[in-house]
Amino acid sequence: EGDDTNDDDNAVTIPRRLIFTYRTNLLNPNSLVEKILRANVQKTIDLYVKAFAESDRTDSNQQLKQEKVIISFLLDDDCRAVIEVAKKELVHYFDAEPEGKYRADICRIAELFLHGGYYFDVDLDVIEPLIFNGHPTNGTSVRFATVLETENFGSSGFFQAFTAG
Repeated sequence: EGDDTNDDDNAVTIPRRLIFTYRTNLLNPNSLVEKILRANVQKTIDLYVKAFAESDRTDSNQQLKQEKVIISFLLDDDCRAVIEVAKKELVHYFDAEPEGKYRADICRIAELFLHGGYYFDVDLDVIEPLIFNGHPTNGTSVRFATVLETENFGSSGFFQAFTAG
């Protein structure tokens, strides 16, 4: 799953699913930090909903215009259920991992594998949405996107605060 292939032009779309994980439900914040994170998540949702709507006005693909934006906010129990379906063997590692950021890594990849979408860390400040309509660019279409760290931050590799697939 996660691949929506259009037979007309073999374009692959990333589903309009916005995915977030956190240890508590940010819809009911209990602390100042959680209120700030909730505001940031809402900003991300608002920016992407607006960007999808703008894309629909200029895109001729009627199937995309019919697709609703799904918000998926996963807590630990939700993550465990998704991981169970995606790769049951990983549940043990998820439960044994004390660091929330690594638990989120396992959850994120399981959710993207099963359903596709756009994953965001709750503290990621989105400046401008990246929308992948599935239209080929230079002869290719987007199946996976993430951000690469630069050596300026002490390491290089994937910066998993944003992942789409």
